[in-house]
Amino acid sequence: MVGTSSLGEQWATAILIMGKYLALLIAPITLNSDAGFGTIALTNWMNWRVLLAFGIHFGLLVFTITHLRKRHFLSFCILFYFITIVLNTNLFLIIGSSYGERFLFTPSLAYCLGVAFLLENGFSKKTSLPLKSFPHFLQQYQKPLVLGGLVAMLFFLKTTERNKAWQSTLTLMETDVEAHPNSVQLHYNYGVELLKSTPLIVNPVEKQQRIQLAQNALKKVIDHYPTHGEAQGQLGLAYYLSGKPTEAMTHYQLATQYRNNNPLVYNNMGMLFYMQQDLAKAQNAYQKAISLDPNLGEAYRNLAGIFLVQKAYDQAIDNYQQALRLDPNNAEIHYFMGRAYKESGDLRKAEPLLAKAYEMDPTLERL
Repeated sequence: MVGTSSLGEQWATAILIMGKYLALLIAPITLNSDAGFGTIALTNWMNWRVLLAFGIHFGLLVFTITHLRKRHFLSFCILFYFITIVLNTNLFLIIGSSYGERFLFTPSLAYCLGVAFLLENGFSKKTSLPLKSFPHFLQQYQKPLVLGGLVAMLFFLKTTERNKAWQSTLTLMETDVEAHPNSVQLHYNYGVELLKSTPLIVNPVEKQQRIQLAQNALKKVIDHYPTHGEAQGQLGLAYYLSGKPTEAMTHYQLATQYRNNNPLVYNNMGMLFYMQQDLAKAQNAYQKAISLDPNLGEAYRNLAGIFLVQKAYDQAIDNYQQALRLDPNNAEIHYFMGRAYKESGDLRKAEPLLAKAYEMDPTLERL
């Protein structure tokens, strides 16, 4: 929706999305956790689907206005639906997603109340006599109970099926990418979740396979949207994890060119610059990462390492202190901070830090 060229195009697309939401409530056949570019195309008021969706919603609005004073139950249901759905349609406010089944969680309550009202009033036998027994109740409300039970069973089966996809964010993205292969947003989300899961994988072959899947997903995003800075940054991370520094740097630089503000991008760029012995660029990258995320301990640690190499001990110690504040149980931070103190001639402060480091990790080299 951020790519709309005019307010008219934004509203037309939003109305189309409202129509899709209404259709999804009636028949939730194909679900999508996060649709967007590649799944829902921007449109205009010449689209008959837009006009149909507008006509239906305008009719519902007119019904609500004309029956609200009469306290008609359906007018309450429709008003409840409009209030809870409108902020998620991008009609008045652009949000981070164009369309997703999760946005119907609260509006679906209004829909269920309305359907229950129609079933009860449309198919039950009209009588003013009190219900004398449970069999009497079943007799009077036989049709709405049968229809309501059938609808509930269908929705129960669909919910049970969908719950398998919602087992985790990764399984959800994997399921939805397969069902909606043209969705740029889903491919991006899938790639990100794959990369997030790699630290948990012990088997190196399985880890590389997952990284490759992430690369493939992120490449599809960039094929459709080359200026997607976040995707360029994540693809750089995928190449970095797979041991391809040249490709990683290429995509990291593209990410910064397209105004990516992910601190991990700059931290990893700093590591690649350090590998190339370009300490000045590495220092700038680490400082940029810290400015974006003052709680990124790894960036403080990496920046301190540069100052230690340059024998700028005071600056190295300052940054190690920040890193230690964020990760107090890290043996290597204790070790290198102790080394900085020792090389600067302050043995009194160096010795307890080094002793703590050796206690935490006996394999560390003795200074």
